[in-house]
Amino acid sequence: MLTALMQSVCPACHMIRVLNPDGRRAYAKLKAFNENVTFTPGNAGTLDMLNRGEIFMGPVWVDMFYSWKADGKLPPSMKLA
Repeated sequence: MLTALMQSVCPACHMIRVLNPDGRRAYAKLKAFNENVTFTPGNAGTLDMLNRGEIFMGPVWVDMFYSWKADGKLPPSMKLA
């Protein structure tokens, strides 16, 4: 099941298993990492989740961040890093 999931998320990940006989260790590390990851539904979704405190950091477009901040959709204390 994990292999099918990884192939749907990252088709190149299948090559880890093909090229590296110990690829299962890489899958296990990726699975452990993903337990602490939230996939957001795009830029607006990331900004919404940041604003609600559901996540603490995420990739966003700078221009949309500043426009949401100017429109009062984000608190003034929120910063880019």
